[in-house]
Amino acid sequence: NSYYHYKDARRLYDEEIKLAGSYPLDYDFGKNQPIYLVGMSVPPIMTAQIASRIYHIDAEILGYNFDQAFHSCRTYGITSS
Repeated sequence: NSYYHYKDARRLYDEEIKLAGSYPLDYDFGKNQPIYLVGMSVPPIMTAQIASRIYHIDAEILGYNFDQAFHSCRTYGITSS
C-alpha cells in the first residue's frame, strides 16, 4: 500500500505521515513504518484531549481536587515512577 501526496505525483514522506497523525517529527517508531503505526493508532493529541476531559469529569463527579493531591504528592516526594 502506498499513500500519495494530494497535489504532487509522489509518495508521502515519513515527516508528512507523522504530521498527519499528529506525531512530533522526531518521534521514533523503532523498526516499524510510520504509515503502519499512524494508521493503527489514536493520534497523541486526541488521546491527550480525551484523557484531560476524563480527568476533569472525574474531578467534578468525585468533588476532588486532583491538582491539590498531585501537588501534595510532589511535596512529600511521592512520584509515579
